[in-house]
Amino acid sequence: MALALQLIVLLLLTQTWFSVSMAPNGTAVSLGDFDGATTYPVAMPITLLVIASTLVATISTSITRAIALGIGAVASLMAVAVVLPQVATKSIASLDQQLDRLTGIANTHGISELNIVSANSPWFWAVALIANALWLSAAIVWSRQWQQRDRSATRTNTSAGKSKAAQASPIELWDDQRS
Repeated sequence: MALALQLIVLLLLTQTWFSVSMAPNGTAVSLGDFDGATTYPVAMPITLLVIASTLVATISTSITRAIALGIGAVASLMAVAVVLPQVATKSIASLDQQLDRLTGIANTHGISELNIVSANSPWFWAVALIANALWLSAAIVWSRQWQQRDRSATRTNTSAGKSKAAQASPIELWDDQRS
């Protein structure tokens, strides 16, 4: 479930978040549509960190699993805390270089007729990240039960293997290996 949420987050991050246009002479000119990863470059590395921490948690046991899940939960909340205020204010400062390329010298001298339209993708992205943080936090608690199940299964298999080997004589073992 956590990986599914994280893939949704990744998909929403690559969708259009802002459409930027300008009207220099009363005629609207679209400058482009920009995704979340381009507009807020910090969002993609954090998203990849969350995915990596979840993958590490799937192959880890005990305290390492809890640490990896905790890193994923904290990173999810951190991404929301860093990016969402900028989305709310429509801050597109990181797009200056691209807007320079698209408008030429106009961006350097200031564009007064710049129109920024935001999509719903950033808000869905934030909801998905918060849901992911809650899921990972709950998984930390659930992982304690996973550890107990892992240990009990290991003990059962180990004790069954020892008792079976102890009951069999070396000749019986050799006969079993031949067949």
